[in-house]
Amino acid sequence: MKNMSILTQLIFGFSVMMLALTMAVSFFSYQKSSEILYRKSTQFLLYSINQMKERMDNTLEDYDKFSKQLAYSPAVLDYLTQIHMKKNTKIPKYELEKEIARQSQTFARDIIVQIWDERDTAYTAYNGFDLAWSNINQLKNMAWYPQVAQAEGSIVWAGGEMKNTILVPAVIGSRVIHSWIDLKPIGQILVIIPANVIETISQDKQLSEIDNIRIVDRYHRIVYSRRTSEIGQTSGLALRVYKHRHYGADPLDACTFG
Repeated sequence: MKNMSILTQLIFGFSVMMLALTMAVSFFSYQKSSEILYRKSTQFLLYSINQMKERMDNTLEDYDKFSKQLAYSPAVLDYLTQIHMKKNTKIPKYELEKEIARQSQTFARDIIVQIWDERDTAYTAYNGFDLAWSNINQLKNMAWYPQVAQAEGSIVWAGGEMKNTILVPAVIGSRVIHSWIDLKPIGQILVIIPANVIETISQDKQLSEIDNIRIVDRYHRIVYSRRTSEIGQTSGLALRVYKHRHYGADPLDACTFG
C-alpha cells in the first residue's frame, strides 16, 4: 500500500511536470506564431502602402510632365507672351482653349486644366468647373502659394478646392510659366485633380479592412480621406510614408491611418 502510494505520487508529479511543460511550450509557440503573423501582416500592409504610394507617385509625375509640356507648347507660350508684351493675340481665346482641350485629351476624365494670364483671364477646356477663387490675387493669398513662387517653374502640389455647383475638395498642382524672351513670369498653369480621382488611385483591396486612410499635404491639410467629412481639415497625425520623388517641391508627403 505504501509502495502504491509512492508510485501514485510519482505518476502524479510526473504528469503535473509534463502538463506544465506542455502548457509552457504551447504558450511560447503561440507567442512566437503571433509575433510572426503580426510581422508578416505588417510587412504585407507596408507593401500595399508602398504600392499605393508608387501609383500616386507615377500619376503625379505624369501630370507634372503633361503640365510642363502644355505650358511651354508653342500655342500657349506664344499667346501668353503676346499679352506679356502688350500686343494683340494672334488667335482668339476660344482657339487657345481648343488647343488646351486637344492636348489634354489623354487626361480629360481625370483632371481639369486652367491657365491664367497676366490680365487675370482664365483659360480652360471644360465648362461647369471653376476654382474656389476668381482671380490670380486670391490664388496668391493661398497659404501654399509662396512655395509656387519659389519653385522656379517646378510644379507644387497642395490640397485645395474646386467649384462645380458646390465647393468640392481637390488636389491642385500649380506652376509659374516664364517667358523665353525675358524669363519673367507671364502666366500660371493649374492642374486640378478632384478627390474622387485621388480615391481611385488610392484604392487597394489589401487596405480595404483599414478603417481609414488619409493623404495629407505638408501643411497637414487632409486632401483625401475615406471619411469625406475630414477632407480639407487639418490633421494632427504625421506618420510619413509618402513623399513624391520628383522635383522636391511637392507637398503631398504623408499618409496616416485612423
